[in-house]
Amino acid sequence: MLTEQAIQEFMTSRGGLRPKTQQEYRNHLVQFQWFFPDLPTTPQPVQSWLNGLQREKGNPGQELAPETIHSRFRTIRAFYRQIHLWHPKIRNPMPLVRPPHVCMYLSTYSLVCGLPALETGFFLLEIELSVVKIGLSGTGRFLFL
Repeated sequence: MLTEQAIQEFMTSRGGLRPKTQQEYRNHLVQFQWFFPDLPTTPQPVQSWLNGLQREKGNPGQELAPETIHSRFRTIRAFYRQIHLWHPKIRNPMPLVRPPHVCMYLSTYSLVCGLPALETGFFLLEIELSVVKIGLSGTGRFLFL
């Protein structure tokens, strides 16, 4: 299947989304199509493309933010899921593609956690940290590293 045709079908399936969300999907998928005119059905080319995004430059000397790379991964994952739903014979390689690791360094971070208490239900614990390394797992959950 041509990637362009698959993108058109995916965008049709996302017709009820906000215009800004649709535009973000379109931007990510156009870049994917530029690399892959024919839709890849094996994980290796998709993984190579994602790995290469870390070195992609928007402006000379400026790398993509880790959050942007992870956003592109999520778009491609949703794209393949939808295409596989409508075309079961087209293989979805995304379960075999390793999600990009996202880390953010913050100089000051205030963390508020809800913790279970024995009789009062929940209480809040606020922690003030000077330096925190946060990772985002493939499922979108934050990890403290």
